[in-house]
Amino acid sequence: MCSIAAAEQEAISDAIEGWAMSPSEREDDYLAQILKENPDMAQRMMELAEREKDIVAKQNIESTHKHCFDLAILAKSLAESGDIKELAKPSPQGKKIFVMSALFHDIGKKEIDPELLTKPGHLTDGEYEIFKGHPQAGYELCLNNLSNPAEAAIVAETVLRHHTYKQKQPYPPQSELHRFDEPETEEMIHNYSKILAVIDAFDSLRSARSYRGAAPREDVIGMLEADFPDQKELINFLVVNFIPPAELEKEKE
Repeated sequence: MCSIAAAEQEAISDAIEGWAMSPSEREDDYLAQILKENPDMAQRMMELAEREKDIVAKQNIESTHKHCFDLAILAKSLAESGDIKELAKPSPQGKKIFVMSALFHDIGKKEIDPELLTKPGHLTDGEYEIFKGHPQAGYELCLNNLSNPAEAAIVAETVLRHHTYKQKQPYPPQSELHRFDEPETEEMIHNYSKILAVIDAFDSLRSARSYRGAAPREDVIGMLEADFPDQKELINFLVVNFIPPAELEKEKE
């Protein structure tokens, strides 16, 4: 039987496996430490990767698992840049909360049939209702699987709210959100979930999905500004700094 330490390390390794990024990003110590501190959630991430790996490979699209890690790297970069006013010089704990929220933002999709998540074309109304349940499922998974209860409460609520700031069809409804008595905590969750909403959409648009290819740079800008009209500064920062130069050169050809 594996020791607890060995089992935890195996879960961490499995959660990171398949993270198709550069070696330096794949070996990011910051994210590895988060997973080490939260072995139950590392296990949930492994389960997410396992559920979707066959269909993702068949369709040659980006996995939810990889998207979560990509978003965590992006969130970490934003927190460290100091260029986003809602994230200006966050405390070490604030940075950790933001990155954890990004890393686990779509963990609720573990509870949804991967055939639905990777369906080519539009979802039916019924399928979309099922899909919209992933923030609530993510909230519950974070609340029940993160090791530190104080972190879990804030991360879970940030995950729950990460689709509530879109201009079109936000969800879940405001009545299903949980408000915190401490003004600073409530403001943190509001700011973090709003930024998370934008960077989540940004990373999705720049990547291939089952129903479309990666969007061109100008389309990324236009679609993000339509959905988040009050976030033009953040959108410009993302496009300028995080669309790879190779893609920009290809567009000039």
